[in-house]
Amino acid sequence: MSSLTSLLSLLSVNPSLSSILDIQGCITFLELVQLLKPTIQLSQAPGETAPIDHLPVGVHTFLSKCLAIDDEGMKHLWRDLRFVAWEKDLNPADIQPFGARYLQLFLDYGESNGIAFYHFMPPVRTCIDPRCSQKVPGAPSVKLDRQLVEALTFPVTVFTKDFGAIPGLSTSTYCRECHTRYRHNYYIHSQASLRTYYRGPFEFLHVAEHVFLETRVCELFTSMMLTSWTSATNCARIYNDGLSSKSIAPFLPVAHTKTLALDAENVWDGLFLYWLLEDCYERDGETLELSHDKTSQENRLQPAMAARTRRLAGPGRDDWNHACDLCCAINVEADGTKTYLRSCVTDGVTIGHPCCAEHDCTVPLESVKHRYCPLHKAQDKLCSVISCSAPAEDKHKTCSLPEHRKLEDYNELQNKAMFKLKERLRRARAQPRDAIPSYDHPTAAPHVDEELLIDANGICNGKPETGNTTVRARFGRRRTHNEELCVASCGVILGRTTFYGSEVPNGVRVSSQLLHQHLSLKLSNQDILDASLPYKEIITSCAMA
Repeated sequence: MSSLTSLLSLLSVNPSLSSILDIQGCITFLELVQLLKPTIQLSQAPGETAPIDHLPVGVHTFLSKCLAIDDEGMKHLWRDLRFVAWEKDLNPADIQPFGARYLQLFLDYGESNGIAFYHFMPPVRTCIDPRCSQKVPGAPSVKLDRQLVEALTFPVTVFTKDFGAIPGLSTSTYCRECHTRYRHNYYIHSQASLRTYYRGPFEFLHVAEHVFLETRVCELFTSMMLTSWTSATNCARIYNDGLSSKSIAPFLPVAHTKTLALDAENVWDGLFLYWLLEDCYERDGETLELSHDKTSQENRLQPAMAARTRRLAGPGRDDWNHACDLCCAINVEADGTKTYLRSCVTDGVTIGHPCCAEHDCTVPLESVKHRYCPLHKAQDKLCSVISCSAPAEDKHKTCSLPEHRKLEDYNELQNKAMFKLKERLRRARAQPRDAIPSYDHPTAAPHVDEELLIDANGICNGKPETGNTTVRARFGRRRTHNEELCVASCGVILGRTTFYGSEVPNGVRVSSQLLHQHLSLKLSNQDILDASLPYKEIITSCAMA
């Protein structure tokens, strides 16, 4: 029997309900209870299916104000309609129409009564660790799941696609036996040092302590970045100006302190978490585990992203062990032994990422603002001349030698040239104010982000035919040389490797060995060609490897 049919039946046998609410008011009551059901269930024992006898005070008050009925009328309404209201769970398809009808009620009366349109809770009411099961007195063979207790509720901001940014609530629960705290997306365990995410997919992601982001918003940002190269700053700006409703703020209590503005940090935290969870879900539902005791979400996500990058460099790709008649030839020897000859092509794509200024150093930078990794950080205080190890003077990038200072002066002169000033002005006009990077060094300027080699004759574009006989200095940030792709001759990309210092034959050989050491095929030889490399030596070295 449908809820509407049950409602009409109750109204026919209980005319006193009509004196409290009309038929439309009763329907509103039933739909509000569907939205509030997770909140009401916090007052129930796990596994209990029947509705509770009395509503929690906050829910009772909230419904009374929404329906404009007094306290006794609300008690009467719940007593007579609770079973009808409880028999139907909230359908995700009803969220949008319910929000259009009732979101304003939650803004008007929700926060003061501990009620929110979105109330995020753990998906379980008992501990999932079987070792926490409780024995039943008198029945040693029977065990019950341990109930989660100590519910903690705190306010959050929910960034949605349909309603913009709205206030919400998040509740976590606790297992006293294994000391695990359960939240909406994950549970925290191992002495509060590790967080394990439930298997998805998720509708909302807990991206920061007081921030939830709808996955549909993450999908929108992903599409914007892929199709129009939209930055995270502009994603946040477009959301705040185009999707988020500015009419919500006047209806919030004065005590409301959580921001309703999305920033670039939230965008990146949400997208990286969304992409990692999607990656785990696509790999047969693997679980994502992150360190909980980190100072920021960025530091928490970084190891998982680095592990995924290493995996996708080779064996993690869908076609990493591809072989077909176009790229792999099978030869049967006289004794029946089968050998394989595989043809691949490697070439570099210049996609420079900030890296340590030490040649061929693969240690990541602590921040993109740094020139050196933690291992070579001390070199940042040395003279920028390549062959000089003297300390740089205060507020300078070179030592006190006139010949070295002359190179720095030339670098500063390049920065003040008219064409440089015009280019800087053009870039400033093309970027939002908060998207323009800041520079900490007193002599820093927009072009220092680019690596420059300068000698006595000016900017060096390459090694002279006579050799490096003049003093040279390196200014700006070094970037990785290229991303080296390994492509089978049939056109399938097998993997990639980051080249830091240069694209040299030995680097190609080493990256090829790392990629193909996982291949299920035992290759007798591998041909690697690059128009800019001495391919004969490479083929010989790979054949010997």
